Amino acid sequence: MAKKHMTDLICKSTIYITPAKVADPVREYFGGAIPLDPATEPTNPLSATQFCAGPSCNGTSLGDGLTTAWSDYKGTFVNPPYGKDLKHWCKKIHEEAVLGASILALLPCGARFGTKYWQEHIFNQGLDVALFVKGRVQFLRPDGSGTQGQNPADSCIWGFNVDVARFTKCFNHLGTVIEMQVV
Repeated sequence: MAKKHMTDLICKSTIYITPAKVADPVREYFGGAIPLDPATEPTNPLSATQFCAGPSCNGTSLGDGLTTAWSDYKGTFVNPPYGKDLKHWCKKIHEEAVLGASILALLPCGARFGTKYWQEHIFNQGLDVALFVKGRVQFLRPDGSGTQGQNPADSCIWGFNVDVARFTKCFNHLGTVIEMQVV
């Protein structure tokens, strides 16, 4: 029998749609529409200018979010699946940040800080700032019928290659903003 990932056992789903409480400040940071959302649903619930949903991106030849070059866009917001593939998304975030992509990443935090993939891919030179969200983010169901229920993890919005002052202005009402310095 295959071992299930703990998030899958608790939440029964790894699809979490970002609520307006978080999406609105993301749009504000980018000055309107989200330029690229590489990990969304086919309905593009955040109305990103370009988006990736599984093996196709916005009906174009962009590929999926893990193979699309994020640095080709004027900014990326990513809320990846929180299941067993999260480590692949963290690696992609790191790779794109190293290339200079401006990325806002909504990720679970806490127990993951000590993992190898978190240490190698999230805590890196491209990380400028982090918002530790006060309370638990109430993610939406993919069908739009309400909230997913209890979110088992605290959340952070990690800013890679971003304007720290603008990030702070857009997000500080959601929790504690910390400017990062990796040595």
